[in-house]
Amino acid sequence: MPPEGSSQTTVNPPPRILESRTQYQPCHIRVPDLDARVAAIRVNGKFYSLLKLVKERQQALEIATRLANKGEEAVITATIKGDAIWVLEREAYLDLPAQTDLAPTAQTTGNREGPATAKVLESRNQYRPCHIRVPDLEHRLSAIAVEGQYYSFFKVVKDRAQALEVAARLSRRGDQTVITSSVKGDVVWVLELDAELDFRHL
Repeated sequence: MPPEGSSQTTVNPPPRILESRTQYQPCHIRVPDLDARVAAIRVNGKFYSLLKLVKERQQALEIATRLANKGEEAVITATIKGDAIWVLEREAYLDLPAQTDLAPTAQTTGNREGPATAKVLESRNQYRPCHIRVPDLEHRLSAIAVEGQYYSFFKVVKDRAQALEVAARLSRRGDQTVITSSVKGDVVWVLELDAELDFRHL
């Protein structure tokens, strides 16, 4: 009988369940063997592509556990339609949105890591307030529509310099942002690639 602790059976940790959207960031990635970009989430600097959506938590846990036993790393997120299973893509890289459509009103932070550009919308005619839905949240989000894309509300800050600083941090994280002016200060909004307009609240 082998001594205690000498068993060769690998004990995999239970699949990680991300209940809060603050624990991950939706994005799109590129992987070496695919031409098209892939829907993904970023967790602690790692990218996970969407594998499957299932209705029941137990089924999600079983699939994620089987993946873990095969050496794959998976996480689970809760969505309106059920649980989403995401698999680690070790060779993935972030698919950044094209920056060619920035308006002349764009300003740069001039940080030492390179000019992170934030689009500043000075006129109310440049955007339309709305509400959106995203796949992994049950409640709607306050947002603005800009040139056919939706940006969710992120933060209100007191002045433009602070807004540009926040936008620069988000840009380095891979997010695309816009800034608008309000009576309370500048508002920072973050692009939601998978958002849909909530028509019930127009």
